[in-house]
Amino acid sequence: MRDTIRPEVQHYVQPGALYQWARRKEVAWESIPLLNLLAWFLRSRGWWNPLSPLPPVGGKPVLHAVEPDEQDVWMDIGERVGHTLVLGTTRVGKTRLAEIFIAQDIRRGDVVIVFDPKGDADLLRRVYAEAKRAGRAKDFYMFHLGFPESSARYNAIGNFSRIT
Repeated sequence: MRDTIRPEVQHYVQPGALYQWARRKEVAWESIPLLNLLAWFLRSRGWWNPLSPLPPVGGKPVLHAVEPDEQDVWMDIGERVGHTLVLGTTRVGKTRLAEIFIAQDIRRGDVVIVFDPKGDADLLRRVYAEAKRAGRAKDFYMFHLGFPESSARYNAIGNFSRIT
């Protein structure tokens, strides 16, 4: 990675002038009649478009696929009962990893409780979509103080006199 920041190798790392031209034109032409068709073509991903946008891998692209002997990373299901610590800086994929774990647990039929103090709307949508795909939409409950009309309700002292 250190070598990729050297000025003499930037032409290998950065997209070329034609690619950058295509990205500028797809934005400039999107509201102009007829040219918006060309903008659509430039924006499309396919074997027929040599100027298609690069996939949104996030982070630093020079870090992706640098190991010639890559292999799948997996965790035995028996290990999932313990704690898992995921560390990383902002926008490196911690929540997306949580989405994968949550989706797998929902599909497996496990009870899933997600605490999200940041209130990530994409995470909420993904959890609901996975519950729906797994045929468990009726089991989906959301608790959110900001949206009481759609939130599940809990009264901590409402049934205080009952032992249960």
